[in-house]
Amino acid sequence: MSPLYRRTSPGKRENVGAALVAAGLALGVASVSFYLVRIFLAREPLETLRKADGGGARPGIGEAVAAEAEGDRG
Repeated sequence: MSPLYRRTSPGKRENVGAALVAAGLALGVASVSFYLVRIFLAREPLETLRKADGGGARPGIGEAVAAEAEGDRG
């Protein structure tokens, strides 16, 4: 046996509850979106860091791995 429901038009209490739930969800989505966009915009390219570091005196991880791999072959 399944429960039966009678559909009625929503009252003030239901409308206020739905509005509060929607506002809470919107606030949560907006805050997460703001946080992610702020993090993505705050990134700095690695080339800028290398130039500020003195022209790339230290090899990057990729260069060090490539040099190590060539040393193993030779």
